[in-house]
Amino acid sequence: MKILIVDDDPLVRIGVRSIFRKRDEIVELGTCTEALDVVCDVAVIDLMIRKDITGAELAKYLKHNNPNCIVIIYTAMIAGDDFKAANMVADAVELKTEVNVSQLKDVINAAITRGAK
Repeated sequence: MKILIVDDDPLVRIGVRSIFRKRDEIVELGTCTEALDVVCDVAVIDLMIRKDITGAELAKYLKHNNPNCIVIIYTAMIAGDDFKAANMVADAVELKTEVNVSQLKDVINAAITRGAK
């Protein structure tokens, strides 16, 4: 399985990467623009990346180009319009005041089990 992790914080990317099996192919990127050319089975995206395009915009792009891609969006900061956009396209959304890797793991595993919308 090819996994895409997009977060501008390298420490968070390390935590998210630890969720997946070693046999998974993992691509870690710090901006959404870098991720536009990646074809993956599962994308785990920080909603609040604002360096270029947003996490919600990337999720919409990925789902449009690969409807079978399972998109999971997470954030520690909640913003109204971004939240609405994320819910419209993502297979799972995890919104917490603090991103907990264990809780995120449960959300990711549940989304993978359910499959893409």
